[in-house]
Amino acid sequence: MKILIVYYSLDGNTHYLAENLADCINADLLRLVPVKDIKNNKTKYFFGGKQAGFRNKPKLEPLTFNPEEYDVMIIGTPVWASTMTPAVRSFLSNSTFTGKKIGLFCCCRGNQGKAITHMKELLEGNEILGTINFKEPIKGEKSKKDAVCRWAQGLIETAQTL
Repeated sequence: MKILIVYYSLDGNTHYLAENLADCINADLLRLVPVKDIKNNKTKYFFGGKQAGFRNKPKLEPLTFNPEEYDVMIIGTPVWASTMTPAVRSFLSNSTFTGKKIGLFCCCRGNQGKAITHMKELLEGNEILGTINFKEPIKGEKSKKDAVCRWAQGLIETAQTL
């Protein structure tokens, strides 16, 4: 079974989880990189939240993997303004895959808002195997690393039985 982890990360939390997922379940990693990303400084909350709130879809750098070639995808995003990041919105809005088995995860400082719900809306025609939310995953690293690994292994077991 070919597995792809697709994610965007600005602060490193989602990247941390995505790398751990890839190691745990032997998956390929596809980091979404906007052609023009926001700066990771004090203004990131204003500009990132504004872009997320307006449902912007920035142009992304060319993808290094073709999602169509994978049986299972796990898609991760930080939560900005109670939704997914603009880069993840671009990826999901511009993708044409259907019938995929998909897991969704998000990282946040507060609550996940409607990030997962909004992602599911853009993934109609695919099977959502499971979702999970992590609060500040880099803090308490060991327990979160173990939790994301157990979650991913459960997704793969479910995907193999379908």
